[in-house]
Amino acid sequence: MELENILMRASFDAGPSLKGIIDYLRTCNIKGSFIFHHNLISYSMTDTTGSILNIFEINTNCIPKYEFNHDSPVVVGLDLGKLKKILSIITSKNGVRFTLFKNYPNLIIQITTPGSKELYDSNINTIEIIPTELEKMEGPEYSKPESEPNCYMNVTEFCKYCNELTKNQSEYINVRSTPTGFSFEVRSAKTVVINREIGAFSEKGNFMLKLSEKLKNMTLDDDENNDFVFKEKNEMERINIKGSFIKSLSKLNIPFKSTSVKLYKEDDLPLKLIFRNQYSSLTIFVRDMQKN
Repeated sequence: MELENILMRASFDAGPSLKGIIDYLRTCNIKGSFIFHHNLISYSMTDTTGSILNIFEINTNCIPKYEFNHDSPVVVGLDLGKLKKILSIITSKNGVRFTLFKNYPNLIIQITTPGSKELYDSNINTIEIIPTELEKMEGPEYSKPESEPNCYMNVTEFCKYCNELTKNQSEYINVRSTPTGFSFEVRSAKTVVINREIGAFSEKGNFMLKLSEKLKNMTLDDDENNDFVFKEKNEMERINIKGSFIKSLSKLNIPFKSTSVKLYKEDDLPLKLIFRNQYSSLTIFVRDMQKN
């Protein structure tokens, strides 16, 4: 195949970063569609239940090399499980190169070692391209701009929280929010057994949590189904998120290490999380998973 037949070629030095993002996307979908543009590579898909929308974008001006030789966007459908398997051998020293050739049915993937002398015919894998319609999905509009999240947190600490919240394998995590913070709670028999707060969720902090636990058995009108619970000032609707999804978020530590995740919530809108690194962004919208 001659060089002039190249439709697209993209090179990444940060192989582990891209590997981590693909690992996360695979937890939400079996197959994924990537759209190649002149200055952008994008991915936008919901999971099978419609509870999760992932929007992943790569700024091709921020990666070592990118060629795109087509007048309009090109969509490439891939089996994310197969892609994850190919990228699984990537180590901290590896990069990766993707190549599309005109009239060739596979995406070519080469694991590289930046700075070394490489042969174009080494470390090559191919993955079949799945015919896919061009479709770009968008999340809902929020009243506040991206620069004004409810709160933000260091990604490494956030991923640590995600692991802690799922250590007892609870099916759902209860997420409470105020304009300035979040509380992620694991409940068992009406008791909060694990609680992790982000930002300034509670004006009274852990005192309210302890008091709520102490009064957990209080009932109204002797009705055992009436739980006495506290609600924070300006608290918005609560949502329930599957523990397995919270666990999958911990995979984003390597791709977005040393950065911050921004968290957003408004009434009647999904929880929104935004991750950014030097070459890409990942925006995640999460709806209540018990209502679907």
